[in-house]
Amino acid sequence: MPEINCLSCAKNKFLGIITYWNYKGDVKCEYCGAIMNIHIESGELQFCILKGSKLVKIDELPLNIQSDVSEAQICQSVGAYKASVVMCRRALEQICDNMSADGNNLKDKIKSLYDDGIISSSLFTAFNEIRYFGNYGAHPKDDLLLGVNQSNSQSVLDVTIHVAQHVYEMPTKVKRLTQMRTKV
Repeated sequence: MPEINCLSCAKNKFLGIITYWNYKGDVKCEYCGAIMNIHIESGELQFCILKGSKLVKIDELPLNIQSDVSEAQICQSVGAYKASVVMCRRALEQICDNMSADGNNLKDKIKSLYDDGIISSSLFTAFNEIRYFGNYGAHPKDDLLLGVNQSNSQSVLDVTIHVAQHVYEMPTKVKRLTQMRTKV
C-alpha cells in the first residue's frame, strides 16, 4: 500500500492501493490540510513536493551557504532525503569555515568552535547531529544512509536552518533590539 509522510506535519498517510498504485497528482493531508504533488509508480513514491512551498531564505547568510541550504530544501521536497542530509552537512562545514574554525575535519572544526566559546553547548550538539547524519553520505563504506527517511531528513534540515538562522540572523536582530532599547 503506498504511503507518504506529509511534508508539512510529517504525519503518515496511507493511500488506497487501487487509486494510488500508479498516480501523478495532488494529495491533501487529512491532518493539516497541506497539499502535496506526488508521483507514485507501482506503489512506490517517486516524487513528493509541498504545493506552494517556498525556500527558506536566511538574512545575512553567505551566498555559498544559502545555495547549499536551498539545495537541501529542494532535495527534501522531491524525496531525495539522503542528498538533503549530505547538503546539510556541506552547509554546516561552510558555516564552520566561515566562523574561522580550526581543524582538519568537521568534527575538529566543531570542537574548536565550542572550545573557543564561539558556540554554546546546545549549538555544539546541534552541529554534531547534523554532522552525524551528513557523514552517512560522505562515507559510503559505513552506509547508514539506508536508515535516512523523510522524517529524520526533515529534522536534520530543520535543525540546519535553525543553526544558520541562529548564527547569521540572530546577531543582527539582537543588535536592532539593543539599538531600539537604548533609544528609549
